[in-house]
Amino acid sequence: MNKTFRRLSPGLVAVFALLLTPQTSRAQFTDNYQTNIISAVVSSWSGVYYVGSNTVFDDLQIVKAGVLTGAYQNVVSYGVSASNNSVLVSDTGSIWKSFNATYVGVFSRGNSLVISNGGQVASFGGQIGFCGSSNSVLVTGTGSVWSNTADLYLGSAVYTGYESRGNSLVIRGGGQVFNQQGLLGTYYGTNSSVLVTGAGSVWNNSGSLTIGTQSAGDSLVISGGGKVLSSSGVIGFATLGVSADSNTVLVSDAGSVWSNQVNLFVGRSDGYKQTPAGRGNSLVISNGGMVVVASNMIVASGNSVVLNHGNLAVGAGLVVTNGAILKGSGTIYANLTLAGTLAPGNSPGGLTNFGSLTLQSSAVLDYKLGGTGQGTDYGFLRVTNGVVILDGMLQVSFANGFETNVLNSDAFTLLTADSTLSGSFTNVLSGERLTTADGDGSFLVSYNDNNLVLSDFQVIPEPSTFVLLILGGGCLRLLRRRLR
Repeated sequence: MNKTFRRLSPGLVAVFALLLTPQTSRAQFTDNYQTNIISAVVSSWSGVYYVGSNTVFDDLQIVKAGVLTGAYQNVVSYGVSASNNSVLVSDTGSIWKSFNATYVGVFSRGNSLVISNGGQVASFGGQIGFCGSSNSVLVTGTGSVWSNTADLYLGSAVYTGYESRGNSLVIRGGGQVFNQQGLLGTYYGTNSSVLVTGAGSVWNNSGSLTIGTQSAGDSLVISGGGKVLSSSGVIGFATLGVSADSNTVLVSDAGSVWSNQVNLFVGRSDGYKQTPAGRGNSLVISNGGMVVVASNMIVASGNSVVLNHGNLAVGAGLVVTNGAILKGSGTIYANLTLAGTLAPGNSPGGLTNFGSLTLQSSAVLDYKLGGTGQGTDYGFLRVTNGVVILDGMLQVSFANGFETNVLNSDAFTLLTADSTLSGSFTNVLSGERLTTADGDGSFLVSYNDNNLVLSDFQVIPEPSTFVLLILGGGCLRLLRRRLR
């Protein structure tokens, strides 16, 4: 194979170059459609153990306390002509161990590793989909563990001429995966995914967790009480002049948690040759899910955080930069500095912030009015345990056709704080009128106390009405002149 490294850091080149070293050791899989079962015995292997080296549909089963150990590396499928090879490690006491790394899909596709019913895989590091696509690892059942003392990579197309798409890791039913750094979607790989679901299911990263490094369309889903732990997190890391766009994290359901010991970035750049941060990356927290950041959280321009009855706790401070979006309903525990857009409710809904809110000159506070019910029909923001400093723009628009039903007597309390609001919006002072973003009318805006209130709606006449008034006035003046 004529392989040329894409632009990578020197350390990663050294790591991945291990795969280039000629390997002469082969497992007993020398043809297609072969099966090897290790059951209730201890087996040892030296060199590299290949399950499928330029072969297809080979199958290794380690079951009923069987043990396979001693290999330098364990590789599930190697070579461009290899595909659909599989390994099952099942039952308590069953172990597959290597001194170096465990690879699933090297220059190949459709390969799988299943760890179930208390089975265990132990290795120095792990890689799912190295220049290969549609490879998968499933860790399922209490006591089922994949343990790596070093880093775990998902989806890397580090050589020119090869792609890495659609590789996946699923942790469910109490399964657990341990590693240092977790890198989901790396170095020109795309559309890789991790699902951590069910109580007791854990992905424990003692180092950082990055979703999308020089890659796009990668996703992490934490649901049903699953937990992901990391020292710090990044969603969309643009590095070495290569962007990282449209990567997503969803944390859904009560008991589901992503916990970061230090910082979390939604869109980030290493600054190499003024590379902009990745764009279109998003963090979504819904249905009682929780994201915890012990230190700082920064949402970069072009990226978003969405709450749908979710919870976000940031210890030091949450910064939404110019061009970034924070929207939705739920609870935020943070001192929030806003230079981008804050849309309480996203569509109509309520958002509570425990901590101070500081709007900067580029900030936009955006509300949708879909009825008269606070927090149900129109967006609402409550700020408690902190102060509110206003700046930037206030923006209001209608939803659900409410512009045809709103009354002059209707009033809308958009924001409530524990203390008196300070500062002012740059586009409307308290006591002035604000035209809706859709141009249907204007409201009287009041924020002299603890509340931000809209009232006294006035319809803006259609342009045709203005024309008729002007023409009517002109005709009336002409008629008076003639009468004189």
